Amino acid sequence: MVAALAAGLLVATPTVASATSITRSPAAPAAKPAPVASRPDLVSAAVSARAQGSRVEVESLRDELTTTWANPDGTLTTEAHVAPIRYRNAQGRWRDVDLDLAALADGTVGAKSHPKGLNLAGASAAAGKGTASASESDLGQIDESQGKAKRSVVLGWAGRLPAPTIAGTTATYPEVSPGIDVVVSARRTGGSSRTL
Repeated sequence: MVAALAAGLLVATPTVASATSITRSPAAPAAKPAPVASRPDLVSAAVSARAQGSRVEVESLRDELTTTWANPDGTLTTEAHVAPIRYRNAQGRWRDVDLDLAALADGTVGAKSHPKGLNLAGASAAAGKGTASASESDLGQIDESQGKAKRSVVLGWAGRLPAPTIAGTTATYPEVSPGIDVVVSARRTGGSSRTL
């Protein structure tokens, strides 16, 4: 009886072929992820560099003067500068140094992004937001604070300064005395001045 039952289960049942056919469209190529510019540590930067075939910055090795990249071949490249190229702002975030000068809302002139907060006398205010008198003005001021010690360095000028002409990283104070201009240039570590 078991054999008969098994034979009954093995009887083939006819099937009807469907007239519709399934066509497959070619698979769209997988989108290549955008290359990674930086990673927080050396290991993740090295893995990313090897995987994408291009260098990746190692954020934990970043400082004011250097940038280090992990290369696809497993080596490291460090670019070093003699003056700051970036600095940490009050919130602790990195900011690139931008020495271009601009007139500020308080009437002074300042570098757009400077590690020492370079501030110069403007059209209506002395550097450091001080007052300009007929006898003296603050020409320039930089912040030299270290930790909790707050201090600044100020370059004074005898007499009232005219409004400066700004061109890139340079402020020119014309005719501070007959035939004499004062030219101040923003530098990564402060500023420099010369009298022409």
